Amino acid sequence: MEAGWKVLLDGGSAVDAIEKAANIIEVDPEDTSVGYGGFPNEEGVVQLDASIMDGKTYNAGAVACLENIKTPSSVARIVMERTDHVLLVGQDALRFAVKWGFKEENLLTEKTRIAWLRRKEMMSDTDDWGPPDHLKDLEKKDAGNVPEVPPHGTTNVL
Repeated sequence: MEAGWKVLLDGGSAVDAIEKAANIIEVDPEDTSVGYGGFPNEEGVVQLDASIMDGKTYNAGAVACLENIKTPSSVARIVMERTDHVLLVGQDALRFAVKWGFKEENLLTEKTRIAWLRRKEMMSDTDDWGPPDHLKDLEKKDAGNVPEVPPHGTTNVL
C-alpha cells in the first residue's frame, strides 16, 4: 500500500498507484495468495487472474488463467489500455503478455511446491488422510485444530 500512496503523492494516477501496489504483492514470494509463489492449481501450475479498472473512464482489462508471468495486473492494464478487449484467457493472455515484453518465469516456489504436494497427498483417496467424509471429522475438532489450507485467489484492482 505504501508504494501506491507514494505514486499518488508523486502525482501519479490512481490506476498507476493501484498497479504499483498490486505488483508489490505479485512479486513477493512469501505471499502465497497471488503472483510469484502463489498456490498452484490441481496440476501444480500457478495460474493467475487479475483485473483493473479506470474509475474515470470505466475502461477495464483483465487476464485469467495466465501462467508464467509475475505481474498479471500489469498485463491486465495493457489489455485495458491497448486493446478493444476486456478479458484475455490462458494461452492467448500469455502470448499477449510475451508480445508486450513480459518475461516468462516459473512462478512455483519451493515453499508452494511442497504445500501443493502435501495438499495433494491429503486429498488422496489411497490412504486415510482425506476420506470423502473428512469435513465431518473436522467439525468434531475444535477451531484451534483445523489444518491450515493455503490461501489463493485473484488480484482484482479497481
